[in-house]
Amino acid sequence: MPVLYYLAGLTCTEETFMIKAGAQRVAAELGMMLVAPDYQPARLNLPGESDSWDFGVAAGFYVDATREPWSKHYRMYTYVTQELRALVEAQFPADPARTGIFGHSMGGHGALGARAEQPADLQVDLSVCADLRAQTGAVGPEGAQRLSWSDTGQWSAYDATEIMFGFGKMRCARPHLLVDQGLADQFLEKATPQHLFEAAAQKVG
Repeated sequence: MPVLYYLAGLTCTEETFMIKAGAQRVAAELGMMLVAPDYQPARLNLPGESDSWDFGVAAGFYVDATREPWSKHYRMYTYVTQELRALVEAQFPADPARTGIFGHSMGGHGALGARAEQPADLQVDLSVCADLRAQTGAVGPEGAQRLSWSDTGQWSAYDATEIMFGFGKMRCARPHLLVDQGLADQFLEKATPQHLFEAAAQKVG
């Protein structure tokens, strides 16, 4: 069966999508498998992990931490791109050649990174709703905080604009991308400067 992965946004959970989207009915009609994983690292009572709504256990941002004490447990990028997919394909009748991933907000950012992890010759379609497109500290303090548990030299691996430039290096056809961004968004210019992402997409075709 074709399989579609959904990555939840900030402050949401996998249950938010299951309850509100009504996607299970459509997936059943289309004969498609729908996977909505828990996006939160396990609650381990690490110092500061629950102090803020946009950092820590409530906001893994689908990255792998490299700093202690986060690095052992906050490995959501590896979970989404390797562990989860391997489990689904081993335990369920999922077709690896017909795979898609999409996400909302923080999950849109994670979906972009997850697509970049896949082999260049594998067609993995990607849809993003109101994604967080610019994550590096050069863009603003929000990006710096979200990635502060990783070394600065690794930030570009999670920056959606840099990921887009990476697509341009693929020798095969470019992946299919759909981005839907509402304009009445308080974070649009402050935390998600879409013009950077658009310019990168145009440059790589």
